[in-house]
Amino acid sequence: SLLVEEGNVASARVVLNGLGAAPVVASEAAATLVGGPASMEAFEEAGAAVSGIVSARADHRAGADYRRKVAGVITARALARAAGLAGQ
Repeated sequence: SLLVEEGNVASARVVLNGLGAAPVVASEAAATLVGGPASMEAFEEAGAAVSGIVSARADHRAGADYRRKVAGVITARALARAAGLAGQ
């Protein structure tokens, strides 16, 4: 979830599923956003943080490294969409 007030992130919560046995709460990534601008650059940085902290499992569909990278990309896209910046 994302709350943007006057162009800045007032609160953020990032939770991912499908990477392991349980959902992953990426509190560190969300914390990097709070107080800063709601921008694609900030969302991409949060996505990179997610890629660095998640522990993904590999299976017959995808490897762990791929899942970590995609988790970051999807996080950035979801944040942009929540902020109304999708496609920018």
